[in-house]
Amino acid sequence: VIIVGCGVQKDWDPFGTTRLKTFYITSAVMISLLTLTLGTLLGWHIYLLTHNMTTIEYYEGTRKVWLAKKSGQIYKHPYDVGAYRNLTMVLGPHVLKWLWPSASSHVKDGTSFPTVRDNL
Repeated sequence: VIIVGCGVQKDWDPFGTTRLKTFYITSAVMISLLTLTLGTLLGWHIYLLTHNMTTIEYYEGTRKVWLAKKSGQIYKHPYDVGAYRNLTMVLGPHVLKWLWPSASSHVKDGTSFPTVRDNL
């Protein structure tokens, strides 16, 4: 934001130094690429979080979906209990604390996890 703000407010002299212009252009390109990369990773991890999966479980699930479709069945990830419940299991029950996840009192022993069948 600071670099873009300085670049916009700068009164460009057509005969000025090209080092400063090169710095602003290079910085803008690098910031754009970094934002695109990190934004993609953020979106991917939000998807995984709302579906209660790890990356390995996602890739194993794609094979299970393919096998289920091949046999005429429907596959649903067993630990996906809904987006809100998935988020509260990972980040805690207090929505305001999601931005600063410091408490771990909601975390259990890690040996058992609720499944879709538990809700039936």
